[in-house]
Amino acid sequence: MKDVKQNKLNYMKIRSGFVSNSSSSSFVCNVCGTVESGMDMSASDFDMETCCNGHTFCLDHANDLPETTPQMLRDSITKQINGCNWTEVKRKTEKLKELSEITDDELDDFYQDNYSDDGVSEC
Repeated sequence: MKDVKQNKLNYMKIRSGFVSNSSSSSFVCNVCGTVESGMDMSASDFDMETCCNGHTFCLDHANDLPETTPQMLRDSITKQINGCNWTEVKRKTEKLKELSEITDDELDDFYQDNYSDDGVSEC
């Protein structure tokens, strides 16, 4: 019996080379089709971003877009508030009231603090 166990040990395959618990990530630009991939990488490592609607794009494509206006940002936040599954209608009403009281100068900070977790705004 000992000889059988010893034989099994002698014939075990040993993996050599790169072995890791790292994960591979791939990103495809929805505008130009560029594909980037790597181990433990994020979209920003490839100068790419993902918007709140799940579209991935190279940052170069965003450079030619018009600057986001306060109204565009308000509309995006309103859409996010209305799309939430609030347990109470009162809570949604409070959030919309809070948004209406924010000045244009405070709007970008308000967005970053409360609504930017899902990626780049659709604006």
